[in-house]
Amino acid sequence: MSAGRSSPSTAATPATATSTPTGAAQKNELGRSRGSFPYDSWYGALLPDLNKQVGDGYGKLRSLMARPLPDADEVIKSADALIKDLDALKGVKESELLSTLTAAVKEVPPSWEDAMQLTLALAALKRKQLAESPEAVKPLREMAKALSFPSDGEGPKGFDFPESLKAAEKAYAEFLKSK
Repeated sequence: MSAGRSSPSTAATPATATSTPTGAAQKNELGRSRGSFPYDSWYGALLPDLNKQVGDGYGKLRSLMARPLPDADEVIKSADALIKDLDALKGVKESELLSTLTAAVKEVPPSWEDAMQLTLALAALKRKQLAESPEAVKPLREMAKALSFPSDGEGPKGFDFPESLKAAEKAYAEFLKSK
């Protein structure tokens, strides 16, 4: 038998139900095919934690947009429904949003994008305290500092995410105690 072919006795066995899917069987989230890019996570990172209906609506829109050729009518219908769900949040007080968010998000998300979105959301909800005194929300400032890129560049060169994430987690734990 030539190199590159396996004999029947050494051929790979099919994956079992307990094994991790690999190759063609492996799927990305939301049913995206392997190798495709997600629609985005930046704008919707915290929506499922903030409001289930909004989170579900955004998830549906993101799923539609992750397709190579999304159906335009479905996208419009989904976006219109999401706008209505978002409009329903207009009257919610910042303190209620902060309570909902911090009750749902117990620790800093493991990706930089989602961790930074949490930091920015908290900053938006605590903007009055941020403006009044730098000490008022010191843990939040420490969290932002931990996730910031080095001052000598515009990107992650030299950014040690695992260490920065630990610092952000510590600051978030302090923020939760002080809120």
